[in-house]
Amino acid sequence: LYDYWFVQFDFPDENGTPYKSSGGKMVWNEKLKREIPEEWHCGNLFEMETFTNGLACQKFRPKDDEVPLPVIKIREMHDGISSDTEEVSPNIPELVKVYNGDV
Repeated sequence: LYDYWFVQFDFPDENGTPYKSSGGKMVWNEKLKREIPEEWHCGNLFEMETFTNGLACQKFRPKDDEVPLPVIKIREMHDGISSDTEEVSPNIPELVKVYNGDV
């Protein structure tokens, strides 16, 4: 899969067909000395995106009158939300909230 998507660039396009072999536009990347898909960029992730570390959950324990939010950790990404999932107050900073479609 890695070779097919990231070396041959035949990942599924918006129509579900292989990108490069279906005529997906490729552009020369001087840094890599090869063509890459037109919308792709080459660089350090920390230069291209903003990353936010997690939250100190103990500071945001849910109060009895609040509907708590689940804390998403690696386990939840793999197994989903369960009765063992830690919960926090909904009054956490907006920057650390995750909404449907974010992940």
